[in-house]
Amino acid sequence: MNVLLDGKELDWQTTGLLDRGFHEWFNEEGGLSVGEHVLEFRLGIPANVTAPIRQLCSVSLAEFGGEDTYKYDNSYIGAFPTFDLYNRKTYRPTNEGCLMRNMSSTVFCPVCIEGLWQNLLSKISLIDSLTATCDGATGTTTLSLVVLPLAHFRTANVIRVPGERYIVRWTRNGRHVPEWDDKFEVAVEKGLEGVWAVDVKFETPEVRVDTNKVLKSSKKIKVGTC
Repeated sequence: MNVLLDGKELDWQTTGLLDRGFHEWFNEEGGLSVGEHVLEFRLGIPANVTAPIRQLCSVSLAEFGGEDTYKYDNSYIGAFPTFDLYNRKTYRPTNEGCLMRNMSSTVFCPVCIEGLWQNLLSKISLIDSLTATCDGATGTTTLSLVVLPLAHFRTANVIRVPGERYIVRWTRNGRHVPEWDDKFEVAVEKGLEGVWAVDVKFETPEVRVDTNKVLKSSKKIKVGTC
């Protein structure tokens, strides 16, 4: 087997066996220049239809920076290119302090935490329920909003994340009602019937970008005469 990079033969040693083999080649003189490059694999002997098949299974190329660019601190998070289930290029974090890489760790790195938020919230809604309770004596309808137990709704035995908060916005027939902002229970007095809607947004410093809008939920309810 002869291997050439841009027409120059590499110092490549094969096992000479018919079984599969794994090979590595290192170039410590420097990286590749900008632009296209050609990597060739040549069998080196004439083809023989009766001989065992020879095939190239996979090739990977890794380029590393100099030692001055390497971060030795275990808290530093790097990015490793890989492919997802649909063969799309993606990146996974590399961090020695993260449970996803070091099974003896008790914490996740910030990248994995953000990924967990986005993945889990994509399957559920921030709003558990929006109910209306009528008081026949006063003609008032109370709207009660129940959300996931996050932010100030976290229970006492759960560590609260600093900076978490809910932002709540109410509208009646499409018009914003600012006096009800950030309220989870409101009283709809007689004469204010209509279609009420609530928009809930969850903010946490553990999610920097909400591309798929999983940190937002909305719900509508029709309020009639009580």
